[in-house]
Amino acid sequence: MRIHTYQIADLLLGIEADEKYLHTELQAFETIDSTEPQILIRLIPSGSPLQYSGSLLIHSELLDIYDNNTCYYIIYRQEASSVFGYILKKDTREAIVYIKAAAPATGTEIMYSIRDSFFFYMQQYQRVAIHSASILYQGYAWLFAAPSGTGKSTHVQLWKEAGYPSEDLNGDVAVCYLSPEGIPLAAGLPWCGTSGIYRNKTMPLGGVIFLNQSSSDKVIPVPAARGILLLTARCLTPAWNQAMMTRNLHICQALSGHILLCRLDCTIQPAAAALMKAYIDEHIS
Repeated sequence: MRIHTYQIADLLLGIEADEKYLHTELQAFETIDSTEPQILIRLIPSGSPLQYSGSLLIHSELLDIYDNNTCYYIIYRQEASSVFGYILKKDTREAIVYIKAAAPATGTEIMYSIRDSFFFYMQQYQRVAIHSASILYQGYAWLFAAPSGTGKSTHVQLWKEAGYPSEDLNGDVAVCYLSPEGIPLAAGLPWCGTSGIYRNKTMPLGGVIFLNQSSSDKVIPVPAARGILLLTARCLTPAWNQAMMTRNLHICQALSGHILLCRLDCTIQPAAAALMKAYIDEHIS
């Protein structure tokens, strides 16, 4: 099996796998680069469950996470899962995903195992994944962040219906980080939930807007300390232990000093998008 390489959020990801296991969204990020990948993920078909050991960190209906001295084991619990589990090595940035040999090559868990392995290691490169619907507007990326079901996609759709000169970046998640020069950036990803909206583009990050359903439309500035906590709460990068939680917090703290952080109490009416656009226009003018 050859190693396929992808440029994502200014990181070189290598995936050693049979091509049938690679979801189509990855194609937009593929690159021809002989450099050694900064993150390597190996996909291995297997006929037997993954053997694991260590202390149980997280137990859920979908998966369990175990920690031992050399690695983390992520074990899928559902019989219908297309993946037995995967290993995240601690001494290198290498993950090994054990796919059920008899499972469909397009199994959802295969894609999520790749995504979450990448998120685990990219955090060590001072990057966070923010659960959000993101757009490109006036040369910046703008993230609309909120829990699932709040109306992130609905708000972005209001911008489209109004004909504002914006473009989609990602319908579900964006990677945020500081460049070596200290410029806040937002990068598109080949993972976008069920939205189908993704783009291979990296742009300066203008701000993160925290959406809140309301009967009226109002933009409320968020104090710095509160904004850092709200941003950290929207991270999809792992927070399995104190060290990971602290890393997310520190990255968000570093970003917060360079970007707009505000709350939009909003309806699902066109006026909500008009108000937010006007607020952004004033901020960047």
